[in-house]
Amino acid sequence: MKGLFRSVTQSKTSTLAIKHWQRSLLATSIGLMGVLWSSPAFAEGSAQWGLTQKMYEYGDVSAGINLAQTRISSASRSLYVDITTPGEVINISLCGASDTDALSIEIYQTTPNAIDPAFIPTTGGQVFTQNLSGSNVSCTDPMTGVMPNPVKFTAATVGTYEIRLFTTASTRFERVDVTVTPDLITPVDPTDRAGRLYSYAYAFLGDGGGGCYALSDSTSSDFFVKVPGGRPGENYVWKLDLNNFAGCVYDLVANSYGVNPPRSGFSVPFNDNNFTPEYPIYISYPAQVGSRPTQPPSVLNFTFTDNQGIDNSITPGGTIGVQDSGTFTFTTDIIGNYSIQIDVNQDGIYSPVDAQGAASGDVFLNGITNGPGTVSVPWDGKQNDGTVLPVGTYNAKVQMRAGEYHFIAGDAETSGGGSNNGLTIFEMLGPGIQTDTLVFWDDSTFLGNIGGTTTLPNGALSSTPQAKHTWGDFSSGGFGNQVYIDTYVYGDFSEATSPVIVAMTDEPGITGRVWNDADGSANNTFTNINTGSEGGTDADGLHVNLVDSTGNVIATTPVNADGTYALADVTSNQNNLTLHLSTTAGTIGQPAPALNLPVTWRATTPAIRPAFNIGTTSITDQDFGLHLINPDLTANYCQTSRNFMFVLDDSESVDATELQQQRDAVMEMLRHLARNGIASRVAIVGFDTAARTVIDYTDVNGNNLAAFQTALDNNYGVTGTGTHWKAALKQASLIGLPPTDSTDVLFFFSDGKLTTGDVPSADADLFKQSGTHMYGVWIDSDPALTVDDFKPITDGLATAEFTGTNGATADYVKVADYAALSAKTLALLQNICPGKPNLLLVKRITERNGGTTTEDGDSLSTYINESANPYDDNLLEDLYPPTNLPDTNKWPTPATFLLGGVDGGNVKPDDELEYTIYFLSTGDNDANNVLFCDRVPENVTYLPSAYSAGATAGTQLGIQLNLGGTVTNLTGTQDSDVGQFFPIGSEPTTLFPGINCGGSNTNGAVVVNLGNLPKATASATPAASYGFVRFKGKVK
Repeated sequence: MKGLFRSVTQSKTSTLAIKHWQRSLLATSIGLMGVLWSSPAFAEGSAQWGLTQKMYEYGDVSAGINLAQTRISSASRSLYVDITTPGEVINISLCGASDTDALSIEIYQTTPNAIDPAFIPTTGGQVFTQNLSGSNVSCTDPMTGVMPNPVKFTAATVGTYEIRLFTTASTRFERVDVTVTPDLITPVDPTDRAGRLYSYAYAFLGDGGGGCYALSDSTSSDFFVKVPGGRPGENYVWKLDLNNFAGCVYDLVANSYGVNPPRSGFSVPFNDNNFTPEYPIYISYPAQVGSRPTQPPSVLNFTFTDNQGIDNSITPGGTIGVQDSGTFTFTTDIIGNYSIQIDVNQDGIYSPVDAQGAASGDVFLNGITNGPGTVSVPWDGKQNDGTVLPVGTYNAKVQMRAGEYHFIAGDAETSGGGSNNGLTIFEMLGPGIQTDTLVFWDDSTFLGNIGGTTTLPNGALSSTPQAKHTWGDFSSGGFGNQVYIDTYVYGDFSEATSPVIVAMTDEPGITGRVWNDADGSANNTFTNINTGSEGGTDADGLHVNLVDSTGNVIATTPVNADGTYALADVTSNQNNLTLHLSTTAGTIGQPAPALNLPVTWRATTPAIRPAFNIGTTSITDQDFGLHLINPDLTANYCQTSRNFMFVLDDSESVDATELQQQRDAVMEMLRHLARNGIASRVAIVGFDTAARTVIDYTDVNGNNLAAFQTALDNNYGVTGTGTHWKAALKQASLIGLPPTDSTDVLFFFSDGKLTTGDVPSADADLFKQSGTHMYGVWIDSDPALTVDDFKPITDGLATAEFTGTNGATADYVKVADYAALSAKTLALLQNICPGKPNLLLVKRITERNGGTTTEDGDSLSTYINESANPYDDNLLEDLYPPTNLPDTNKWPTPATFLLGGVDGGNVKPDDELEYTIYFLSTGDNDANNVLFCDRVPENVTYLPSAYSAGATAGTQLGIQLNLGGTVTNLTGTQDSDVGQFFPIGSEPTTLFPGINCGGSNTNGAVVVNLGNLPKATASATPAASYGFVRFKGKVK
C-alpha cells in the first residue's frame, strides 16, 4: 500500500479543520460637435455680405472715414479664421479700391490657440506676411466662379488665426474672399458657405452706385453670432437677418448688453456713448458650435435687504446714513445677463414704457454675472431722475437670461426703409434650421423725439411684421444717422420676484451671522470667530431667539442658508436682552426653547450671546460660531463595503524619494484591504498648485493591485510649485460615485502648509455632511505645518491625534518623517479595519514504525519544500495573490521545524504512522478561540496510547501538542486538558457546535482547543503564534 498521505495546506478563521486527499485554502455630457458643409472648400467674403458692401481695411482709417462721426476703431477690425484640422490652407483673394492698389496680408497665431466665443483672442506671433502690387481678383469679379490666384497659407496647428488686411492706396476693399481648403490644390469657390470666418467688428462702405445711402447701396445679407449659453460647452447661435440695410459708412458689432453703461439696452445718439465688441460675427453658420443649453438658468433666494442687514425696508428720506439703501441678492448657476426691474408705477408691467407707450418710470438695474454663485446689486431707493421714491411697497423682479445678444448698428441710416420690412433676428438650431425668438428694442426712450419705436415689454416673434426692426428712408439723414441702434434677443430665462419697502422712519434691528468656524478659532469665546475664507451656515435649520430679562421670547427668526439672520423692528429702549441659538423657533411670550444644535454640529462659541441693551439704533455683528463634527466611525466599520479616498501631496516640497514613500504607504494600505478580503473601493487624487485624478473609484482586490500601482507610477508625481488644499478637495469631490453612495473615509496627506488658494473648510464640509470621516496625515517634514492647519478639514475644536487604538474618533496621524509613513498609516487602517485572523497548516508524516525511513517514500527526518505549495517555506513567492491568502515568511526556520515527508512510501498492515500538522497564526489579527480538528485517515486506526511512555500507569496519551516550543502530551478523553479523540460515529459538533471537521466522522477525529493564538510578527515571533499537533495510527 503506498501514498496514504499527500500534504494538505489549509487556513481558516477561528474554527479550523483539515480535509484530507486534496490541497485547498480556506479563508474567511455632450462634447463639442463639428458642423461641416459638404463642400471641400470653406469660403466667405464679398459673395456672402454683398458686392455693394466694401469692407474697410484693418489699419489706418484716415481716408474716407470721419472718426468723430462713425466711431469705427481700427484695432477692432481683424478677421479671424477657425482651423479645425492641421494642414488646412487659408486662401485669400483681394482687390482694393482699384485693381492696381497695393495690398498687404498679415496672419498671426492667437493666444490661447483655441476656438472660444467667450473672449477676443490675444494676438500672438506673426506666422505669415505677403505684399501684393495689385489685386489677385478683379474688382468687378461677380464672385461666382473659382478664384484665379489666391494667396495661400498652410496652417500647421488647429486653432484660430488672425488676419489683418491692408491697402495702401485707399482704406477699403471692393472684393474680399477668405476660403479654407483641405490642401493646396482644392479649387477656391467663393460661393461656398463655411462657418470659418468671423470678426468682432466689421466696418463697411455701402456703395452700389446709388450715392451711398440708396436702396441700391443696401444689403440683405445674413450674419451669424455665436454666444455663450452660460455653462461650459453650451452656446446659442443667432442669425442677424438684414433687409435693405443701408449705411454709407457703418459698422456691425455684437455683445451681451448694447452700448456701454449707463444706457445699455437702449438705442441712443452718439454723444458720449460707445460700445465694446464682445462676440464673434460669422459670415456663415459656424462650423463649431457646441451644444445648445437644455436647462434654463436657475434663480434662487431673490431678496432685498437694507444696508443695516435688518429687513427689506429702506428709508432713503430718513436719517442720513441709516437704512438709506439696500442690496438685491440672488443666486444663479450660469454666467449671463440679469435685469432687476422695480415696478415704480405699480402697474404690474416691468418695462420702461407703460401699456400706452408712455414712460413708466420703472427702474432697471442691469448687469452681467461674473460666474455661477451669489449676485449682489445695490440700490439707493431712487427713481431714474435721482429723486427718492414715495413711501410704499414696490415689487421687484429679477430676470436671469442666457445667451443674450445685442446687435449694435452704428451710423446705419436705413433698415428696410418701408413698413415692417427691416432687420430681425432668428435663433439657429443647426445649418439652415432657424426658429422664432422674441426680438426686443427700445428706440423710444432716448430717440422717441425722432420717431423711435419699441417692442417692450413683451417683444415680438422673429417671423412676424412687428419683429422687423425698421427705420430710415434711404437718405443721408435717415433715422440711423449718428446713432447706435440696438436690437437684441436672449435665450432661456428664469424670473423671481421680491417686495421692496420704502418707509418713513428708521426702526432698530439686530443682525448677525452664524459662522462655520471650521478651525474652532473662537475657542468658546465670541472673538476671532471668522478667520479667512470661512463662510456662514444655517446648520440645516437654526433659529435665533431674542429673549428679554424675564426669559421669555420677544422675537425669533430663522437663520438664512448663508448664516445671516436679522431681527427687524425690535421695540426700542429695552435692557438686558440676550440672543439664543437653537434648532427650535421660539414662541413669542413663552420661555426660550432649549439650546440645542443639530447632532452633526458643535458650537465653538457659547449658544447665548452676552446681555445687551438696545436703544433707537440697530445693533450688528451679533455672531455665533459652530462647526461640523468629523463623523466618528461605527463599530465593525469595515464589515460592509467601504469607499476610501486618498489625497496625496506632490507639491515642490516633496522630492522623488518622498513621492515613492507616499506611493508605498498607499499600496501597503491597499494590500491590507485586499489580503483580508475587505470589500472596498478606492480613489486617489494628487495635488500641488492644481489637482488631478490619479485613479477613479476602483474595487480593491488582488486582481486590481497592479492597476493601482500603475496609476500611482504614471499619474502621481507630476510636481507643481504650490500646495493647493482647496483644489485637492474640490477634485476629490468631483470623482463620481453612485447617487446613493458616498466617500466613507478620506486620508489627506500633506507635508507642507497650503500656499495657494483659500482654506478648504467649505469643501471639507461637503464630505463631512455626507458622513465622510476625514483624516489628516501630517508628515512633519515642514516645521511650519501644525495641527491647526488640519483643523478646517477635520474637527476644528477637538482635533484628536491617532494614538494606536482610537482610529474611529481620531482626526489625524502625525508622522515624524517619511520613513515612518507606511507603518503609521497602516496602523491607522488596521485599527479602523482590523485584519482577519488566519492559520496556515502544513501536514507531514514524521515517523514510520518509530523511525524516519520509508520504503520508496520520502525521508521523514528532513525538510521538504513542495514547489507547488507557496506556504511551506519562508520565501514570499506570492505575497498578494488574486484569490488566495498571502504567502508568509514568519515560520520558525523551516529546515529544522517543518520536518517530515509528503509520501509515506509502501506500508503494510500493523505499520504505525505518525502525522504532524504544523500551524502558524499569520493573519493581520490574532486568531482567537481556535479549535483544531483533523479526521483520522480511513486506512489507519487511531492509537490512543501513542505518547503514554513514562506516563502514570493506565493513562492513555494519544495526542501531542507543541505550542511555542513547549511540548505537551494530551489524552484523547474528555477531561481537563485541551485534547480529545472522538471515535467513529461521535460527532465533534455535539461538544463544539461551531467546529467544522470537513465532513462526517467516519474513522475518528482528533480535536485540540488551541485557544488564542497571537499573529506572528516575525519568524517564530511570538512563540505562541506557532506549533504543531501530532497523533499516530496503525495501518489496517
